[in-house]
Amino acid sequence: MQRSMPADRDLSALKLSSGMLAPAFDKATAAYTAEVPYSTERITLTPTVSAESSVAKVNGQTVSPGGSSDPIDLAVGENEISVVVRAQDASTKRYTVTVRRASAIDLEALRLSAGTLSPVFASSVAEYSATVPESTDTVTVTPIAAASTSSVRVNGT
Repeated sequence: MQRSMPADRDLSALKLSSGMLAPAFDKATAAYTAEVPYSTERITLTPTVSAESSVAKVNGQTVSPGGSSDPIDLAVGENEISVVVRAQDASTKRYTVTVRRASAIDLEALRLSAGTLSPVFASSVAEYSATVPESTDTVTVTPIAAASTSSVRVNGT
């Protein structure tokens, strides 16, 4: 008599070190997304297998039971992370987490077509005033984004 090996290749939980899974975790759902701020440069995943005999790998690296993946570097934009669960019978199930890292929100510079900015530009300062000659009718404000992947709007346009 031969016994068949367990084929439980599900996760019972999946957690992120930053951001939240959307939709909420459900072992029947294989694709997830998460949004993280620009300041999040790395992320770890903590997969919990349903069966003790199953093994989880994140981006091809085995994760110890109860442990987290190695830190995964995040580029600005979409980053696809693969979680594969291998059951004792060698069958597998793949979960995918697409982590979207936001673009930088800092400015590198703020230029005026006329006048003087006060205080002097610093990326950590959000409010300024400008002193312009009395004869100035219009001032063009030119913001320069710190990241080439960012876009900037002035007065909503």
